[in-house]
Amino acid sequence: NTTTKMSCVIFLNDEFEGGGLQIWETKIEAKKGRIVIFPSFAAHKVLKFTKADRHMIVTMVQGNTFK
Repeated sequence: NTTTKMSCVIFLNDEFEGGGLQIWETKIEAKKGRIVIFPSFAAHKVLKFTKADRHMIVTMVQGNTFK
């Protein structure tokens, strides 16, 4: 039994407006090269973006379920 434990986002560009990441109540600005690692169970969402495409790498780490 495994579960997704950690999530990682790497922003690859910043030629757009908005597009930050919100984890719980904390808003994180999208900046090229910024890496954000957070527990996957944390409530998170992408903030609205405009003007251009937003490119990023998203990866997740799995492991044994939390006890």
